[in-house]
Amino acid sequence: MAAGDSVDPHGWLVTFNDLMSRIAHHFGRIEPRRTATAYVRGLPADLERKNCWSLAEHAGLPGPQAMQRLLHTARWDADPGRCRTAAIPDHAVFATKSVLAIQMIGAALAAGVEARWVSGDEVYGQAPDLRAFLEERRLGYVLAIAGNRRVMLEGIERTAAQAATLAADGHRHRYSAGPGAKGPRFYLWAWARIDTGEADRTGGYRWLLIRRHPATGEPAFYRCYAPAAMPLLTLVRVAGVRWAVEECFQAAKGQVGLDHYQVRTWTGWHRHITLAMLALVFLAVLAAHRPGDDPQRVPLTLPEIRRLLAVLAPARPRGIEEVLRWSRWRRRHQAIARRCHYQRRSQP
Repeated sequence: MAAGDSVDPHGWLVTFNDLMSRIAHHFGRIEPRRTATAYVRGLPADLERKNCWSLAEHAGLPGPQAMQRLLHTARWDADPGRCRTAAIPDHAVFATKSVLAIQMIGAALAAGVEARWVSGDEVYGQAPDLRAFLEERRLGYVLAIAGNRRVMLEGIERTAAQAATLAADGHRHRYSAGPGAKGPRFYLWAWARIDTGEADRTGGYRWLLIRRHPATGEPAFYRCYAPAAMPLLTLVRVAGVRWAVEECFQAAKGQVGLDHYQVRTWTGWHRHITLAMLALVFLAVLAAHRPGDDPQRVPLTLPEIRRLLAVLAPARPRGIEEVLRWSRWRRRHQAIARRCHYQRRSQP
């Protein structure tokens, strides 16, 4: 390997083993501990789907049963008190996204996390309970809203799209919302004070933030709040922060199979999501510890690290008989599933 090259498969495996050793104490027995290691090791692998079948085959297991037990019945922590502290429910109940957001933000604040702003998409922008929660705690927010959402502008109730037409071209400012894959994300921005009557009663400042694409003219709208006056550029930067969250979800789905779960219980889903995020942390740590910038090469990205791991640090060699055995296993169980589907559909 060339001197100074940032590709270090041996060091990456050392980092992976260190990561898994940090969570080893959560497993009371060695069997689920080994299975969890194989599960996380397979998530960044170059597999079409990341489910128990494919991950078990990648790990060289005789079948998916150990992976399935890991997600459903294996004990992950011998201390029930830790489960109660983590607020894992005995029976999960439905909660809207805004309620979940309130619970998560409240828990973060109670844990001492220092935050001044909250950013979210239209699901959260249309939730008055979330906005009230944030305003009570004097947390600023920049929440996306649809164009048909109504705001109070100059004493008249208007839709966000109608309010945007009052912002003339001369009142728009070209600002970057942050770096993107192809350079800074420049948009045309405008803003207007809204809900001034509510501000007189409860304090704080409220704005309608309007974003327009410089080439297509496509608009986007944000409902904003801050306990004190803020410049337009601050709101623009907070609006751009949300894309980092979107990119995180895209990376989790594309690189470690966050959405590849095939489970039917809350526990199985929760455990797959936990292990997928752990695998993403592993890739992110490797990317974050890359050497200084090289003008001749772009830094190592998560997809590139994943591809290199699959080639330079494969899990294990596989023989022809093992490959064929798994092929027979899959086709046999697919035939069983097909017969069950046909029988179910043939019933009146």
